[in-house]
Amino acid sequence: MENDVNLAHRARLFCLAMMMLFFAVAAGKLVAGFLPLADPALSTLKVYCRIDMCWPETDPMRLLPPRSLQAGSLPEAQLVRLPEVIRTPRARNLMFAAEFVRSLPGIFLFVSLALASRAIAAGAGFSAIMGWLRRAAISAFVLVLAQQIANTLRATALSPVLLGREGLSVWLSGGAFLEGILLTGAAWMSVWALEKARRAEIELAEIV
Repeated sequence: MENDVNLAHRARLFCLAMMMLFFAVAAGKLVAGFLPLADPALSTLKVYCRIDMCWPETDPMRLLPPRSLQAGSLPEAQLVRLPEVIRTPRARNLMFAAEFVRSLPGIFLFVSLALASRAIAAGAGFSAIMGWLRRAAISAFVLVLAQQIANTLRATALSPVLLGREGLSVWLSGGAFLEGILLTGAAWMSVWALEKARRAEIELAEIV
């Protein structure tokens, strides 16, 4: 009995910790969504550390589609324009739109997971928990679709570099899209399986 109580207590603490982590990630995505308005290069911010110090670093080249970074894919004359292009109002607005499209479903995803974790920690009913998990699965599916739209918006923002002129530039990541669809499909299957198992349990209890 004591072991069961300790296990339940640890599970509750774990769910509360995950709730705070999910909320923190959602808040980070919200802040990151506005970075392109200040400087699109901030979207590439990374912090490097060694034993005695840490330093931030941005690299506008990371904004470009991976295929465009292959040797000889783009003329050098277009690549050198990248720092100038990303500071134009057109690029800032399109990059902001790209981050907004990508961040919004991500925020909903992590908020839903946070609230599901809170519901579990609070001992809420099965339907309440599954409701938040279902919303998380929907958000994950939307996020997969939104990522492709965001990529195209980003590529369009960088079209003076990618195409040599302003225009629509489509950037689709087939592998990432397929992987995302498979993962979200697996999440939906898990939700449906849990709901079906719950219904079967209720029906069995009614028979008994």
